[in-house]
Amino acid sequence: RVTGAVWVIRDVTQQRARQRDARHLAEVDPLTELSNRRGFEAHLQEAITRVARTGQSASLMFIDLDNFKPINDNHGHLAGDAMLWAVANVLRNGVRDSDVVARMGGDEFAVILAGCSLRRARRIASDLLQSVRTLSVPWSVDRLQVGTSIGIAAIHGGMSVDEAVAAADAQCYRAKALGRNNVQVEAPAHGGAEPLDPGDGDLDAEISEGGPG
Repeated sequence: RVTGAVWVIRDVTQQRARQRDARHLAEVDPLTELSNRRGFEAHLQEAITRVARTGQSASLMFIDLDNFKPINDNHGHLAGDAMLWAVANVLRNGVRDSDVVARMGGDEFAVILAGCSLRRARRIASDLLQSVRTLSVPWSVDRLQVGTSIGIAAIHGGMSVDEAVAAADAQCYRAKALGRNNVQVEAPAHGGAEPLDPGDGDLDAEISEGGPG
């Protein structure tokens, strides 16, 4: 008869670290080091759940670069990559640490703004539009520049990720249709005024950005 017990102790620290690294790599765009579409969708679902739970405002911003294709066509994809990297830095530095900036693919970006009303999001978008507009990337003997078309929609509790994306994308498309290089914001639900968040106190002046790029 055999009595007693055998204990097997295995250090899983490295295994868990590798799993975290794998998840990170799967959700990060390698060029810009922003979240990729997969990471973005995970963060957006978290934002939707948070809004449903707390009732706090949140906004979604879609950003499409204007006049980016000629950079790739005339200067090559390395030049295009340099511009994407530079724009990513502008977006990353132009929002709060708590916001999520993602590259959706190609020349499309998105920003999830937690605790942020449409009014405040428009102010942030206008600042980003101006920062990208003045961005100049040296390339050979040229300097590369792009513009941005930005669409903003509110994140509501209970909506799906696809519904949130479609709402912001529709506003971005409208910005393109209205001449590019401008910000378009969806109307508040049911035509009513949207509740202000704590950061709205200094935003009494209406922001208006527009004009062809």
